[in-house]
Amino acid sequence: MRNHLNKLIVFVSGCSVMILEIIGVRIFGAILGTTMIVWSAIIGIFLAALTVGYYFGGFLVRSKNKNPLILSAILALAAASVIMISPVKDQIGALPQFVSYELRSLLLSLGLFALPAFLLGTVTVYVIGLKAENFENFGTDNGTLYGFSTIGSIAGVFLSGFYLIPNYRISSIIFAVGIALFAASALSLVLHRRHVN
Repeated sequence: MRNHLNKLIVFVSGCSVMILEIIGVRIFGAILGTTMIVWSAIIGIFLAALTVGYYFGGFLVRSKNKNPLILSAILALAAASVIMISPVKDQIGALPQFVSYELRSLLLSLGLFALPAFLLGTVTVYVIGLKAENFENFGTDNGTLYGFSTIGSIAGVFLSGFYLIPNYRISSIIFAVGIALFAASALSLVLHRRHVN
């Protein structure tokens, strides 16, 4: 059961990343348009924040902070940072007009998405670290979890583009992603109880 919960958590995390990335283009479309510069800024900020998150997840594991309660806290913070996108996105056009288009794209991407992407980047690495007590199957477990994270990302792409964005308001999608991450946080508490018992 614990392994299935781990897979579900990384799946939800990967799915959330791609949904946020795609709706980011939709959010910016009304303000900056959907140019290659906007796409590049959003993708670049996501990749940079995810990279820092991967490193931070590894740092937590290396520092022996291997506790599912920490994973639950990371997921809860990610959920809160996602839900905060809705009230903040309505203010993102407030940058001074003399700021260049490229810099506006980068700063807006950074302000809206860097924190949730960073936190979500931490999740898969940290889950792998929690499972690293048994090194006999480490390679297989590592690949399986990254696989489920990637499957989640693929699901997020198709779910957002084919179903969510055409049928729901952006604020509703953001709220749903936040709720899904809070649910994942609760699942990590289930892991904690099993870990203790």
